Order: sequence, then C-alpha cells, then structure tokens
Amino acid sequence: MAHNIAQGINSYRGVWKGQFFFVKEGFKSKSNELKYDKAAVDYLVKAGYNPVAIITAYDKTLAEWRGAVFKRHNLANKRMLTVYNYIKSEYPQYLNDNSFTKSANYIRFINANSL
Repeated sequence: MAHNIAQGINSYRGVWKGQFFFVKEGFKSKSNELKYDKAAVDYLVKAGYNPVAIITAYDKTLAEWRGAVFKRHNLANKRMLTVYNYIKSEYPQYLNDNSFTKSANYIRFINANSL
C-alpha cells in the first residue's frame, strides 16, 4: 500500500494534475517502481512500522518467473534487494533481531541472496 501511495503522490505532479502521468512515466516504470519502493520504506518508518515488512510482503505476493524480465515490472528479487539495501543504508536498526527478520519469507530471501 505504501508503494502505491508513493506512486499516487508522484502522479499528481505536472500538467493537468498528472493526467499524462502514465503516458509520460510508462517508459520509465521499472526505474520509478524502485523509487516508489524506497519511498514506501520511508513512509513505513515515519508511521512507526518496521520496513522489513515490505520484504516479507513482496516475498509472499510478487511473482518471480523467467518471463518477468520482459514485463513492465522489475523482478521480485530485484525489488526486495533494493528495499533491503535501502533499509541497510538508511535504517539499519530495523535489520536487528525482530519478528520480521525471523519470518520464513525473510529468511528465504536472505538465504537466496547469500546476504
């Protein structure tokens, strides 16, 4: 949800309150998606939530399949790595031992990426 809020905030900038957002941004959707994921981390921290929840939610909900390279969205693992690296650089205290870092989804992500 925080990712979609970041996307919504960005869509209302520009001419006619973003009416041409999808036309203008459609070709940059993969790079913008990573930007929105980072903004989602910031929103969760400011709201008092643990941003590691994004990694576990993405592991549960985003598909990771070979043909995804040619799709409009980034690979799920790339998005999770981007979020992890952003949390590691900006909010490292959330990577300490907690309920999210003990979840099976987070552990699978860490093991798959040898982090």
